[in-house]
Amino acid sequence: MSSGTIRRRRLFLLDALDAWNFIAKDSESRADDFALRLEARAQIFADNPFLGVTRFPKFPNLRLFTFRQYIVVYEPISDGSGIELLRLLHAARDYHRFFED
Repeated sequence: MSSGTIRRRRLFLLDALDAWNFIAKDSESRADDFALRLEARAQIFADNPFLGVTRFPKFPNLRLFTFRQYIVVYEPISDGSGIELLRLLHAARDYHRFFED
């Protein structure tokens, strides 16, 4: 049974909406499937907040996981009860630049 909390920051929601709209140009049902599967994948990490990999030396609390051609950047909730989704970035983008000073 799922128990980890998933919080979503505004930028993540905007990124997810952009991804949904892009996919929906071809098929709304595929876009809906994308959203459902993304939620299911995020729940795995919410249940195991430290499962994701770290890639940002300046931001050691940030972690990421991949979903299809996207990188999901998240931060474990401080009490270990789940995750906060920060960004959903296409893997073809230079996602490191979003986390520079």
